[in-house]
Amino acid sequence: MLILLISCPCALVISTPVTIAAAITSAARQGVLIKGGAHLEGLARLRAVALDKTGVVTRGEPDVREVRPVGGRGESEVLARLLAVEMRSEHPLSRAIVRYARASGVEPPAVTDFQAVEGRGAEAVVDGQGFLGRQHARPGETVVVCGAGDDVWALIAITDQIRTEAPESVLRLHALGLRSALLTGDNTETANNVAGRVGVSDVRAELLPEDKAEAVRELSARYGSIGMVGDGINDSQALLAASVGIALGGNATDVAVESADVVLLRADMRKIPFLVGHARRARSLIIENVTLALGSKALFLAFMFFGAATLWMAVAADMGATLVVTFNGLRMLRRPREPGGLPATWRWKAPEPQGVTVTATSATVARAPSCAMARST
Repeated sequence: MLILLISCPCALVISTPVTIAAAITSAARQGVLIKGGAHLEGLARLRAVALDKTGVVTRGEPDVREVRPVGGRGESEVLARLLAVEMRSEHPLSRAIVRYARASGVEPPAVTDFQAVEGRGAEAVVDGQGFLGRQHARPGETVVVCGAGDDVWALIAITDQIRTEAPESVLRLHALGLRSALLTGDNTETANNVAGRVGVSDVRAELLPEDKAEAVRELSARYGSIGMVGDGINDSQALLAASVGIALGGNATDVAVESADVVLLRADMRKIPFLVGHARRARSLIIENVTLALGSKALFLAFMFFGAATLWMAVAADMGATLVVTFNGLRMLRRPREPGGLPATWRWKAPEPQGVTVTATSATVARAPSCAMARST
C-alpha cells in the first residue's frame, strides 16, 4: 500500500501541463495569444530574433510626403489612377496612397485585371491603359516612379516612422542574450538607416518573400532556434520557416496571423522580449515542479525502505506533492510586470549607422503590361 501511494505519478503528470496552461492564460491577459504549449517552449529556447522592417520596426502606416507630377499632368489625375489600383491592395504603402488620395477628394476610375504581386506591387488596367511603377532608393523614404510605359507620370515620396519603443525592445532582446536581424524588401540605404537607429547590426535588404524565408533558415543554421516577427502577406513564408513565428498585431494581415505560432494583439514591440522572459520563467517553473515531484517520491521511498514511513507520509508524498506542484505552476497566473522603461543604467543611445553590415540580394521589379507599383516590404 505504501509503495502504491508513494509511487503514484499524479504530481509528475500534472506538473508540466498546469504550468503551461497558466503561462498561456497569463500571456492572453497581456494581449498575447500563444497557439499551444510547444510554441511556449519554443519561445524559451530562442537564440535569435529576425524582425521585418515595415509594420514591425516601423509603424507600418507610411505617409505620403510629396506627390510631384511630371509632364504637365495634374496631381488629381495621377492620384485618381493610383487610388483605383491601390484601394484593392492590403500593403501599407497602398494604404498610405489611398489615405492621401481620399483626403484630396479624387474619385477612382474603372479598373480591370487587378492582381497583387508578392514583394513587387499590384497590377491593373485603368481605363484601358496600364501603369508601370519602379522603386528608387533614398535614405529614410521610398520613392515610387509611376507612369504608362516609358512615359513617367509622377514621383511619390513615402516615409514610415520608426516605432518609439523599437530601440528599447531591441536592447532588451540583446540583454536576454538574443541576436537580432532585420529583414526587408526595401532598398539597402533605407534598411541601413533604420537598422542603425534601432541598434540592429545584421541587415538583409531587398528581399523577396522567398528570400526572407531563406534568410530565416540561414540564421537558424547559424544560431539555432530563431523567431521571426512579421505582419504582412510577404512575411508568411518566413513565419513558417522560423522555429517560432510571431505576428505583430494592429495591421497584421489574416495570412500572417494564420501562419504565426504567436499573435500579439497590440502592435507593441516591447511584448517580444516580454514573451521570451515569460516563456523562460515558465520553463524554470516546469523544471522546479518536475524536481519537486521526483524528489518527494525518492525521499519518501527512502523512508519506507528504512522502515520510517507511515501511511500519512505516503499520502503526503502523493496528494501533498500534487498540490505543491499545482500551486507552484499557478504562480504563472500572477500579472507580470508590464513592459515599460529600462533601468537608468540602460538608457538607449542610438549608434551611428555607418557600422551596420548590410547583405543585399537583388529584387527586380518586373515590367508588366499593366500597373505594377513597386514598393518596400
